[in-house]
Amino acid sequence: MTSIPKRLLSSNQTVEIDFTNNEIENITGSDFAFFPFLDKLDLSFNKISKLENTTFVKLKNLRSLRLSHNVLQYIEPRTFSYRPGSLLFIDLIGNMLKSVDVTNVFVGYWMSALYLDHNRISIFTNQLMSGMENFTRGGDIFMYILEVPLILNVVHTDHVPFG
Repeated sequence: MTSIPKRLLSSNQTVEIDFTNNEIENITGSDFAFFPFLDKLDLSFNKISKLENTTFVKLKNLRSLRLSHNVLQYIEPRTFSYRPGSLLFIDLIGNMLKSVDVTNVFVGYWMSALYLDHNRISIFTNQLMSGMENFTRGGDIFMYILEVPLILNVVHTDHVPFG
């Protein structure tokens, strides 16, 4: 399978979709627009190279997102930060990410786990030059990154102190 099947659009009560081990290259927000109750989405072991920040916007109940072992090279800023806190688990293991925007790590709500290991990450960026004003040490937000391999340089460009 090389794309999300459109015939699935008639099943809007779906809570879990597993598209692992396919050849899906592109995903868009319209692929998932008719799944308001989707809780788990697994797109591991495909050929997805880019995520737009509108891809998962309609998935307000999504708690678990697996995108491991794709060829992800770029994730637009604020791809995961639009929801009120439902997304608890993001798996990005084994991709080709060289940089990660801070708005995709510090998302403004509590997240259980963000897996970034086995990528090529060497820098954090802040392409929007914003989005960090609400983050203070000791606040209500508990976020941890389980492993970020090969971090050589961390750049925070909007000059907001971390405490």
